[in-house]
Amino acid sequence: MDIQKKYPAKLLLFGEYAILDGGQALAIPYDKYFGHWDFLAKEEQPVFDLIPFVKYLKTRDLSDKLDLQAFAKDVNNGLLFRSSIPMGYGAGSSGALCAAVWDRYGEKEMSIERLKTYFINMESFFHGNSSGIDPLVSFLNKPILTGKLSPSEHSKPTIKVIEPIAFPKQITVFDSMISRSTAPLVAWYKNKMIKDSLFKRAVLAHLIPANSKAIDALLDEDEVALQNAFEEISHWQFEFFDTLIPDKVKVVWREAWSRKNNYKICGAGGGGFFLVYRN
Repeated sequence: MDIQKKYPAKLLLFGEYAILDGGQALAIPYDKYFGHWDFLAKEEQPVFDLIPFVKYLKTRDLSDKLDLQAFAKDVNNGLLFRSSIPMGYGAGSSGALCAAVWDRYGEKEMSIERLKTYFINMESFFHGNSSGIDPLVSFLNKPILTGKLSPSEHSKPTIKVIEPIAFPKQITVFDSMISRSTAPLVAWYKNKMIKDSLFKRAVLAHLIPANSKAIDALLDEDEVALQNAFEEISHWQFEFFDTLIPDKVKVVWREAWSRKNNYKICGAGGGGFFLVYRN
């Protein structure tokens, strides 16, 4: 077993919430944080017990694709997953673990869509609901573009692996030092889309197009268009995603505008990481 291999965290650069209503999303590996396999040192206690996860996987009809017998044997012999990825940040801590399990014990030759399906099944142990994107990003160590990649109203959401992109030097990661749970935040958004017609129109008319412009600009390496799209998203989110921005982040977010810098949510909001575009 290659216990030195690293499975990176992920950042959702653009597409938070817009992806739920026909928009696009771009997620990338973030190797500042990562996990890797290791074995327990003498008298060490694991931070995360893998045994319940093994038992769960045995109930999910994955035995034909995962060597769960070997996985269970290794766990009983002291296997553990060491990770620096912060939990409750939306940075893919559980996704990295699922990626590591599949890389070691899973079938390798299959389509991205099938692999995503298996990752959804695996990661549901942690979230109850998963897109499968976090494990894919960590497993492939490449950016993932997903959503409706064609402007046609009849096009279906799809998924595309893209080659590594240069992370713009103007974009930095801000750590709010606040952990959060994704589920209630997504529930808030869905409820707003149902009950608040103004909010829904704003999402469809402004947020989704702005996210698409930002993704296109990033992939085209168009710095001016990226800056403009980022600024548009920043002001939109501050107005309409007020509930998803902690008070202490609102302070620095508002102050940044005076320096022509812009903040945006990175993932579900509510805490975790935020992205900053600095001029």
